[in-house]
Amino acid sequence: MNRVFFASFVLFAMLNALASAASENWQPAVVTSVAAAGDDTGFTITASGELPQPKACYDVRISKAPIVVWPPHYLVEQRATGKICTEVLAPYQTSQHFTVKPLPKSADVYALDAARKPKHWVVPIVIETR
Repeated sequence: MNRVFFASFVLFAMLNALASAASENWQPAVVTSVAAAGDDTGFTITASGELPQPKACYDVRISKAPIVVWPPHYLVEQRATGKICTEVLAPYQTSQHFTVKPLPKSADVYALDAARKPKHWVVPIVIETR
């Protein structure tokens, strides 16, 4: 129970820190799926979801969380571009590569689920062989 409380506390602290960063206006993104693929230089996290006209109206990014723990935690974030857009939902997909040594077995990713509730994914890192 304490582990669940701690994880929830960390998640809410990170999401609140993001929401209060008013200078950039990045907020937790609504995400429906997350995957991670690794190679010899690090790994790539890919997140998918739906936003109103994601390419024109929103920027979406994946960033490393500001807390220093192992394995590192990552946040999927969105911000409005300020353009006038219709509220028609369209799918989006965003990816970000992270150079990490040693390669962790999984990535902890935080965002919002489809019901706009905080969600924590523990995503196994699939090693790509060439």
